[in-house]
Amino acid sequence: TREHILLARQVGVEGQLEVVDVAPIQVANVRRKFAEFPQGSAHVADLVKPLDSQYDGVCCFFLLHEVPDAERRQIVANLLAAVRPGGRAVFVDYHRPQRLHPLAPVMKLVFRWLEPYAPSLLDTPISTLAEEASAFEWRKETRFGGLYQLLVATRRP
Repeated sequence: TREHILLARQVGVEGQLEVVDVAPIQVANVRRKFAEFPQGSAHVADLVKPLDSQYDGVCCFFLLHEVPDAERRQIVANLLAAVRPGGRAVFVDYHRPQRLHPLAPVMKLVFRWLEPYAPSLLDTPISTLAEEASAFEWRKETRFGGLYQLLVATRRP
């Protein structure tokens, strides 16, 4: 995506940007876009399994609503465990919209028919999904009338 290119530029040639996805087609797309960015790499991985590296930052973008609760907890735990002291984990996903949000009825149908695991995410704060969460300072924002959430977890030094 365009965001991967922006991140690769921001990281610069001295840094490293690693993109992980469970879908081979997404990894192929990112690799193609990273052709001119030697600091960028992409590979297929399942985040239910622990990560082999430590990072200054990790980002989980619209993944948690796609998986059952047990896997969701493992993914959050694995991502938090991979953050170095002082580093950040960023989570972006769905959130329960405000009561009179005009898209609330539509999203309810979308979740019922296409995203069966999403409703359980709406009722569970991401910051409570991993035991290691207490090692982080959490900041949460909601966007678009509460439909989306952005959480930044900064690991204490």
